[in-house]
Amino acid sequence: TNEESWMDAENSILYRCLNIYQMERNCSIVSLELKGKEIKELKRWYNALRFMVRRVDMDIYEEEEIVEFVKRENVSMVALYYMATTMCIFFNRTCENFIKIFSKYAMEDYVMFFKEICKEKERNIREEHYMVHKISCEYKAEKKEKIAFIMAVNEEEMYEESVYYINHLNIPDNIEMEIIPVRGASSLTSAYNQGMQLTDARYKVYMHQDARFTNPYVIHEMIKLFQNKEIGMIGVAGTKKLPKSAIWWDNSGNGEGMEDSQIFMRLYQADFWGKGITDNVNFMEEYVEVEVLDGVLMATQYDIPWREDLFTGWHFYDISQCMEFNRKDLKVVVAAQQNVWCLHEGKTGVMDWESYFNERQKFIQEYME
Repeated sequence: TNEESWMDAENSILYRCLNIYQMERNCSIVSLELKGKEIKELKRWYNALRFMVRRVDMDIYEEEEIVEFVKRENVSMVALYYMATTMCIFFNRTCENFIKIFSKYAMEDYVMFFKEICKEKERNIREEHYMVHKISCEYKAEKKEKIAFIMAVNEEEMYEESVYYINHLNIPDNIEMEIIPVRGASSLTSAYNQGMQLTDARYKVYMHQDARFTNPYVIHEMIKLFQNKEIGMIGVAGTKKLPKSAIWWDNSGNGEGMEDSQIFMRLYQADFWGKGITDNVNFMEEYVEVEVLDGVLMATQYDIPWREDLFTGWHFYDISQCMEFNRKDLKVVVAAQQNVWCLHEGKTGVMDWESYFNERQKFIQEYME
């Protein structure tokens, strides 16, 4: 049995909590008491810790909030260190931010701990990727316009964390922003159709609840691209040519017709199995035109119904919508992103391949035969 077959969301939390507990015991520190705790309580503690450390990692945090959380939850420096090493994209920056935060609040034990860590670790991070606060363009709307962020929600903690990042975005002049959660949907296509009907916003961003905006100026860049009226949809990952397998990321070259395809992706990614930046964007223009996008983020300036008549689950909603835009002769593009737009937290669990391939067959019959 491979390890992915047992590592579901709950097991991954238990695994990491046990590691933190063991590391603390080895250091004669006990802040995480496991005895008698139910998985629900551990999940709350772990997610809260993960979210706080992620904010420090992505440099989108409030110092007082971090300190209050550490004191309230009795979080040790060992637990912070473990989360930084296993989860953070930018470990060095995270440690340096911890030093700044704890120095300001005279938490000397924490300061000394992370100073020692910084001395030991080599600076091997691609630091040019995390200068997200440098504005690359500034958009100013001539008249009042609106942008809506639409999410299908089935995990409130994940949604609320996504909202935190949205609320820290820089909003262009004359742009109104709204956030639309859709709960209880039976499929992503139905959720997104509901969201579309709930707003009169011209610009709509359909996104996963576990996506986090890491570039505060993403709205500026997005709407500037949409000044090209031929562009219907913008994303952060996609492929020039959909392979015959209808699996957009399939680049195996195994006779499935991928020889002429080219994947473009610029995205921070982190889940139980790994972390880092996926950076396959190698063009100098503001965008590259693709056939389909991945559904982690899909921004539009025109409304075309999502195909809930065909896709009744959680797969192929994204590339089918791209094909609908293609049918309307509207460009589907991956943005170049001088500063990376977002991070995808990624969900731990076993893929429902039966449902996936059922939806895949529907897609092939509709768009490829």
